[in-house]
Amino acid sequence: WDSKIFDNLTQSGTVIEGGSLNNVSAALASEVARDFYLGITLNFVTGSYSYTRNYFEDDLDNLYVVRPFDITSLSLREAVESDLSGFGAKLGLLYKIGRDSRLGITVKTPTWISVRETYSQEGTSLFDDGFSTTYATASEDKNEYDVTTPFVFGVGASHTVRNLLLSGEIEYTDYTQMEFRNANARLLSYNTDIKSIFQPTVNFKAGAEFSFTDAGGKLRGGFAFIPSPYNGDASDFARKYITAGLGFVVDKS
Repeated sequence: WDSKIFDNLTQSGTVIEGGSLNNVSAALASEVARDFYLGITLNFVTGSYSYTRNYFEDDLDNLYVVRPFDITSLSLREAVESDLSGFGAKLGLLYKIGRDSRLGITVKTPTWISVRETYSQEGTSLFDDGFSTTYATASEDKNEYDVTTPFVFGVGASHTVRNLLLSGEIEYTDYTQMEFRNANARLLSYNTDIKSIFQPTVNFKAGAEFSFTDAGGKLRGGFAFIPSPYNGDASDFARKYITAGLGFVVDKS
């Protein structure tokens, strides 16, 4: 963030965040009865997260006078490195209603994520007499805990009218079901905060696809409405997406 001066006390700092969350999936589906399909997807999650905060403070007007020391400046560095791994699954069924309609139901299980975290901190104080002192964690603090995401339930349907395919989906997620597990007391206390900070949401998605039979092309459009999971957020915080696409067949197969 930018430097700020409060009564000749200069404060500045930087925050750097980075990381990724990767999914490797394996899926299997089968028609277990006429026009009735069952499927399962297994998701294996890996990832990393890093956070570094540098804070600086300078006493320009000699405001901090603590006898027998007179602080001139202070710097502080905090760093967090995390490795993530987890597992989740998605179950689905599809039923064909006649030639033109489809009904689908999906259940996404919680994703169980294990976090291995390393934390370090270092600070240095400089005094007017030229003396300086440095504080640092004797060794990097290591912490391990688990995070569980909520269930996700979805219902979707589609219907074809001549060359026009219409589809829609409703998805329910109760974000208050997120929680920390196998963690220290501080992290476990956040489970109570989650109940009040987050809320259930219902996502809505709709789409249409028009087929040009002779040319083998398909024109697609869609809309998605995804409310904010934070309790108390205004409706303006909801994310809204408009999508478009074009497809074509390159071969009979």
